[in-house]
Amino acid sequence: MDPVIAAGLGLILGAALATASWRYRERARRLAGDVDVHDRVRGLARELQGEAPESTEEALDAVVMGIAELRSDARMNLMHAAISATLSVPEVGIWFGSTLLRGCRATKLSVDSYQAFSSPNLPPLVEMGVDIHYATPALERPGPFRLRRGFRRDVVVLSLHPGMPPRMLDFALEAGARGVVLQGFGAGNLPLDGWAEAISRAADAGVPVVVGSQCRFGRVTLGSYAGSAAARDAGALSAYDMTQEATLVKLMFLLGQGLDRADLAEAWPIALAGELTP
Repeated sequence: MDPVIAAGLGLILGAALATASWRYRERARRLAGDVDVHDRVRGLARELQGEAPESTEEALDAVVMGIAELRSDARMNLMHAAISATLSVPEVGIWFGSTLLRGCRATKLSVDSYQAFSSPNLPPLVEMGVDIHYATPALERPGPFRLRRGFRRDVVVLSLHPGMPPRMLDFALEAGARGVVLQGFGAGNLPLDGWAEAISRAADAGVPVVVGSQCRFGRVTLGSYAGSAAARDAGALSAYDMTQEATLVKLMFLLGQGLDRADLAEAWPIALAGELTP
């Protein structure tokens, strides 16, 4: 049957960026569970105005201004997203400006720029000018689409600042957090005043702690500094070069699959959808 390209509003089904409304998530779940749709649909382009999209099982575009606005970026973005949905790029992507970004590598950097999204640690999948340029090889499709449900929402992100007491991590655990992402400094450095001990207490409680960075570009390397070495020795995991959004959602997903802390630590460095560089 001929491929079908569907265009609409929203960017759905959570995987890497996390702000779209719940009703689009519910539509995504219904669509993802419809096997007949997957047999007939080659690509899907959806439009989202204003806010960062959630990553989906789709090809997508986002816009700053509504499509009816005279200076809107929506028309070109939607057209290019629809074209991208027919290409040999079996991925979730975000079309913005002149590039298609891997969804789980993208993050929103600007509120009002026409280049609002960026892929800090991976070149675009596709760049469109006069010609179509495939800048990054697409992932190979591992087999027929299969919806894998299960995300834990009791995961928190703590952005560290100088003087922040490590007791904040204990408070998160006492409030019921089953996973924690710590946004550290630079290559993943943490203060030395008690944070390693707090991470160790979390590990003893079976709660995984992932150390990321407040920097958008670059890679977390636990052990580069004394603070991150102490965190690693206490049981912390590295966010590698993942975005904060991808780090959070990956932790939510793996916990939702019923993995305990040891099994999660073993699965953590394995890329599920191209979200990290090995």
